[in-house]
Amino acid sequence: MTIGIGGAGSKLSALLDPHNLIINVSEIELEKVRAEEKLLAVLHSEKGQRRGARKNPLLGAEAFASIRVRLMDRIKGELVFASTGGGTGNGICSQVLNELAVQKEVPEEERTRFGLLVPYAPQESAEYVKNTIDFLSGPVSRAVDSGNTGNIFLFSNQLMFE
Repeated sequence: MTIGIGGAGSKLSALLDPHNLIINVSEIELEKVRAEEKLLAVLHSEKGQRRGARKNPLLGAEAFASIRVRLMDRIKGELVFASTGGGTGNGICSQVLNELAVQKEVPEEERTRFGLLVPYAPQESAEYVKNTIDFLSGPVSRAVDSGNTGNIFLFSNQLMFE
């Protein structure tokens, strides 16, 4: 099973695995993607659940609390896809990585692997690039240093623009 978090992560997960779980803070985005299972992360925002996190990882991180227990149990040994530059994928995945970084020793068969989509800087906004730098130098770095993750794969979003 693959798990897709946020818009880009959900789309990648759906392309690669019909038996997937997708997670988003936007009801609209959840409806756009085919999935075996869908999970709405609750976002407490004046804009509600329709608009999503809009490139704001803090909103995604806040929404993580609503799915924390369920998600942390589901990711064990799985492959998680998320975008590093946006709000939902970056925010929720940051919290997952932070939790993995502080766990004692995670058994190898339970280590979560990550496929992370990085922005294509010449075409995407500086905000996506800044979010990505913060994500890679913070939560990803801490999780890798802990030894509690499986492989982490980085994919460029360049093909979207070609």
